[in-house]
Amino acid sequence: MDLIKTSLLNGIAVAVRMATALALNKIMAVYVGPAGYAVIGQFQNLASMITAFAAGAMTTGVTKYTAEYHEDPQRQRALWRTAGTLTLLLSALGAVILIVFREQLAARFLRDPGLSEVFVWLAGSLAFISLNSLLVAIVNGRKETRRYVAISIAGAVLALALGAMLIRQWGLRGALIASSVSQGCLLLVTVLACRRAVWFRIRDFWGAMDRGVAANLGRFVLMALASVIAVPTSQILIRHDIASTFGLEFAGYWDASVKLSNTYLALATTTLSLYLLPRLSELPTMVDVRREVWKSLRLILPATAAAALALYGLREWLILAVFTKQFMPMVQLLGWQLVGDVIKMASWVVGYVLIARARSFQFITTEIVFSLLLWLFTMAGTALFGFRGVSIAYAATYTLYLLTVYILVMGVGRRPVRMSIVA
Repeated sequence: MDLIKTSLLNGIAVAVRMATALALNKIMAVYVGPAGYAVIGQFQNLASMITAFAAGAMTTGVTKYTAEYHEDPQRQRALWRTAGTLTLLLSALGAVILIVFREQLAARFLRDPGLSEVFVWLAGSLAFISLNSLLVAIVNGRKETRRYVAISIAGAVLALALGAMLIRQWGLRGALIASSVSQGCLLLVTVLACRRAVWFRIRDFWGAMDRGVAANLGRFVLMALASVIAVPTSQILIRHDIASTFGLEFAGYWDASVKLSNTYLALATTTLSLYLLPRLSELPTMVDVRREVWKSLRLILPATAAAALALYGLREWLILAVFTKQFMPMVQLLGWQLVGDVIKMASWVVGYVLIARARSFQFITTEIVFSLLLWLFTMAGTALFGFRGVSIAYAATYTLYLLTVYILVMGVGRRPVRMSIVA
């Protein structure tokens, strides 16, 4: 399936996910307000790091090698067995850590020890979240786009239903619990979607581990951990600095702008994960890889730029529709935020080559360096331009990141691949 067909089919899932995400954002905006939004963002950043430790970090490697071993079912099963066993072991360890340190985590990151129970919910869901991620990574690697889309739609609807019920019942506490358990509940849906697949056998996800496979996955674990720890850590630091400088409500405005970007960029980001990673992994030469990068840029960049322009034109109406009047101060972030979004998507298309070709040192280095730069630029930006400096720093950081990954992947002075219609 090519990029255009994948994008169109994935667009169905993204449309549902966008609708459910916007509805859930509206519910959260009404029931928890800007300050609650900041607390939810803090918890989600922390949860993403914990789930990565519990095996989410392996999913990129599972996708790559499932695609690479498409003609060798025996190697695929060794891969899945090793990844599944590691997932269960690490999830158990992560759950113990969450339960033991729940009060300290709640006090440090959520500013309220009374919310410690949400970490117990997360601990109980950890193995289910990780196993679901593993299964979805296999579906992705096997390029079963229709199955992937069905799982994505079911997950979006489930997250909305569960989130709406718990937020209406318990407000901020309910939102945090919903964030903890919704992806874990999706495991049942994913298993049902895969149960009739010829490759799906429960016994293939537990047993003796293959050392060679574990070593190969290790490189991707390091890359994923660099991303999943560096990026949320920088966001936690940025959120803390905004709250300290301008107040917790302003941290909520920033979180809302990030959520808005993530929502409308979902088509591009999921298409990259669904199509580009397996595709770049299976291409034999770097000439083919660069040609695929140019073809992807030609499709994704104009679409992202058009969406960003439309959102900027509708920015005030959009804030009122998606959030509430309380969130109107975030309008000052959206101009540079949307510019940064377009540049970010270009950098991600090029940067995916580092993941697909297992160039772990370059990927880890750029993730850590540019996450640190984003935080430093944000502090400098707010000092020079006030609250608007947060989004200026975002656009500046991704501009530098794009230049860096372009040089690493495409080379300096290399003649670009001709972007013909028949690329």
